[in-house]
Amino acid sequence: MIDVPSPTPGKGRAPVAHYLLAGAFASVATIAVSLLVGATNPDDFWLAAGIGAMCTPTLRSHSA
Repeated sequence: MIDVPSPTPGKGRAPVAHYLLAGAFASVATIAVSLLVGATNPDDFWLAAGIGAMCTPTLRSHSA
């Protein structure tokens, strides 16, 4: 494994802004996928949108 220097020397965590950006990106990606899936299934829009949102791989587990 390659040893990459930390962007924040002396600290073990990324800046808070990185976690906020990851959470925002995960939310936008989840909404986009759910709308796309819902739009392609107009008869069952809300059911398909909900399933699309649940199936979206998110970054939330990495952002907290």
